[in-house]
Amino acid sequence: MLIRKWLITALLLSFSIMFVTGCTNAKNENESPNSKAREKVVIGYLAMSDPQAAAAQLGFFEKHMDADVTFQRFDSGPASLAALASGSIQFMTELGNPPTANAISKGIPIEIIWLLEQYTTGVGLVVKDDSTIQSLSDLKGKKLAVVKGSTGDLVLSTALHAAQIDLSSIDIINMSPPNMVAAWKAGNIEAAITWDPAKSEMLNDGGRAILYAKDQEAPVVNLVVVNKDWAATHKSLVEGFIRAEVEGIEFFENSPEEAYDAIAKWNSITIDDVKQRLKGINYVSLNDQLTTLGLGAPEQPEQSVVFKSLDMAMQDGFRQGQIENIPDNLNDFINRDYVMSVLEK
Repeated sequence: MLIRKWLITALLLSFSIMFVTGCTNAKNENESPNSKAREKVVIGYLAMSDPQAAAAQLGFFEKHMDADVTFQRFDSGPASLAALASGSIQFMTELGNPPTANAISKGIPIEIIWLLEQYTTGVGLVVKDDSTIQSLSDLKGKKLAVVKGSTGDLVLSTALHAAQIDLSSIDIINMSPPNMVAAWKAGNIEAAITWDPAKSEMLNDGGRAILYAKDQEAPVVNLVVVNKDWAATHKSLVEGFIRAEVEGIEFFENSPEEAYDAIAKWNSITIDDVKQRLKGINYVSLNDQLTTLGLGAPEQPEQSVVFKSLDMAMQDGFRQGQIENIPDNLNDFINRDYVMSVLEK
């Protein structure tokens, strides 16, 4: 009798184990690859009026990247370098060539994957309308605001170097663009060199420009960089990012009025402001990326805008003491593979 009860108990236990195991296996087999947590991607950006802003407003990045995409705004390129170094952002967009050069010199693992735009009048040196400052030589002894290590810093330094004016003869104040606007309105600075929207705000508040990026030999550009280590294992997401940039440009070209509206909403400005600010940049299309107008052709990388802009920013940063070492081959930090892959597909 005891043996019979033992056998029944053993059989019931066996059936229970088989049932539980079967349910577990069925659950595992029915789990889809999409049930796992989606990759989180953070895209850093500046408040710029360009086709990328339309792409962000219209959700093109979420559309092309199989990930949970969020955006983090910075007041300047140099302010984003700590986030790039820590890996808290994967992409930094609208990053000027000077902070890009600075990041590379500091060993931050980044690579350039896209040229967004080249400045014409988007970066400028602004003074008060009633100021006695008419030329660069009049800046001596004056209070001038600049973001050190930024595109504005490069334009200023290059212009002063060409005019043989000592940078130390000017009272340089390092501050963020929003603080520049506040200092400008309070009368605490006499000049500022910066980009939109701060530049336009000061021009609209009794200012005039005496120098623009287009007036200088050094190309002043906005780049997209990605954390190199992260990108190596997330190629499809990087390509998706580039496809979003491409759709943003195509949308801008095919539906300009709708694009103006999207850019205005993204930046919380008027459409008239958007149109005015867009005059200060020349954006670069997919087909131009692998030419001298963009990242450059692999066989002639030194002839490209990106290479020249990076090289000149390195040389200027070294001259100012902001950069200690210039890499032997700057081409190592320009990755054209992602653009080539998107072009091929």
